[in-house]
Amino acid sequence: MPSISPEQLDARAGNILIVDDNENMLELLRGILGNYENVRTVSSGMAAIRAARERRPDLIILDIQMPDLDGLATCEIMRADPRLAKVPIIFLTARRDSETVVNCFKAGGSDFVAKPLRRWELLLRVEEWLAR
Repeated sequence: MPSISPEQLDARAGNILIVDDNENMLELLRGILGNYENVRTVSSGMAAIRAARERRPDLIILDIQMPDLDGLATCEIMRADPRLAKVPIIFLTARRDSETVVNCFKAGGSDFVAKPLRRWELLLRVEEWLAR
């Protein structure tokens, strides 16, 4: 059981960019992370790159499977940009096989959260990366 209350986690300041092509998932993530200082959402890899370049986030939550530019390619582009290279990226996917996990880290991901989401797991990982 975590020793941090949800209020302490939710009160944490942070500029978080969430990237997912599924509106229901975006809504769920906004609900979980909605009390952070600034939570932005976009629905494609290209939109994520533009949004991150316009206003550098403190943390990115990035779905792997998207139609225009998948999360792995999006992450690689962000890692090649000196302004975004150090931004922590938490990958989000329903795929749990070891190849997918390895590919997330090879692309430059900082962490990995599997769907279906567990609220506490996501909050603790977000808190950990924002605290660094």
